[in-house]
Amino acid sequence: MAATSPLLMTAILAISALHHSRVSGQNDLYNAMTLHDKCMSMIVPMLSHSERANDDSVLMTTTILHLYDGLECKNTLIISCYI
Repeated sequence: MAATSPLLMTAILAISALHHSRVSGQNDLYNAMTLHDKCMSMIVPMLSHSERANDDSVLMTTTILHLYDGLECKNTLIISCYI
């Protein structure tokens, strides 16, 4: 499905970049954050249209972005992630 959905592919690349920065020990989050921001800018307009908001790729993308945010918060104070 990601091959036909640029939104889902961007979310997968964002979480992959975040994972790579953690396991490589480089702690360089620039690529992950850039892809996350791009994905957010793509998904926000889709959520305002009811027919697009119920698309499977949008559901999968929101799940991946939620996971991304949870993983990203492990490097910061928990309070700052939820304010």
